[in-house]
Amino acid sequence: MENNIRLVIRNTGHDYMGKSTGAGALAYRSILDYKSVAYTGKAIKIGAGVQASEAQGTANAQGYVVVEGDCPTVGIAGGYTQGGGASPLGPKFGLAADQVLEWEGFTGTGELLTATPSQNSDLYWALSGGGGGTYGAVLSMTVKLHKNMPTGGATLTFIESSDKFWDVIQTFLVNMPAVLKAGASLYWQVLPGNMFHMPQSYLPNGTAEDLQKLLQPTLNQSNISYAFSSVDFPVFQNAFYTLNPDINIMELNLGGSIIPRSLVASNSSATSLVNGIKSILNNGGMLAGVSMDVNQAPTHPNAVHPDWRNSLFLAFLGTLYNQSNMTANLLGQKNRD
Repeated sequence: MENNIRLVIRNTGHDYMGKSTGAGALAYRSILDYKSVAYTGKAIKIGAGVQASEAQGTANAQGYVVVEGDCPTVGIAGGYTQGGGASPLGPKFGLAADQVLEWEGFTGTGELLTATPSQNSDLYWALSGGGGGTYGAVLSMTVKLHKNMPTGGATLTFIESSDKFWDVIQTFLVNMPAVLKAGASLYWQVLPGNMFHMPQSYLPNGTAEDLQKLLQPTLNQSNISYAFSSVDFPVFQNAFYTLNPDINIMELNLGGSIIPRSLVASNSSATSLVNGIKSILNNGGMLAGVSMDVNQAPTHPNAVHPDWRNSLFLAFLGTLYNQSNMTANLLGQKNRD
């Protein structure tokens, strides 16, 4: 820049890698300038900075849903969609990047462009899954809307000190491809103390009974005490905001990876995956998984990484962050990696 000032363009700041924060930088928060959402038929134009909850609320009022992530405060048009965009609605409609009809934004040369599958198609391809903050500054995107639908939801929690715990985890993982193929999405955690917690699972256009049947092999295998609940919701948003309330977030060193379905194709590979999760917990970490089947081809080619199409779950590995002990944090990062 002319005055040698580093500029960081920030959508809502939910970047795990810190790309929306720069040391000594001038941060531009686009949420201050973009507050409106405009409709075009069964599509919705979302300005940069518009949060998922705002877009979803507007769509819901018209009988539609927007493909969004797990966090309602994320700005959909930013790195979320530009990075692919996992969603509870993913098994039904695909990734967030698969929904994009049009991008509007500035390139690095300062040129304002509209990118569609037929206009500036290379930029459209790159922005749709190629990574946030990489190809330009997005001002807005237009995405598909989908008719709202009844949704089954369920939660599951169990704690078991014996090795039975890991037997159940393996059954859960081995059965997961069938659950996902049926259209369910699962949000789950394996925590220290041999605790499993699935606070959210969804079956769009399905029932609570359907979802319970899909999870029944895991419940039958357990032979341990568990807490399971399933509920029918009239529309998706009711399920999402009931099962996904606001929570406090701990400070964590985070890492992640896409885990392929091939790792549960045989008993030996599934056992290796479970042993890997054991190792994470034994080293003071925790694991969260976001599971969905998004192998359907997008309407238009995009830059989404092919591994998404064969994923079993998106893994988040966390180790606790200690504000007063940097040595412990560095060790935690090493264990995470």
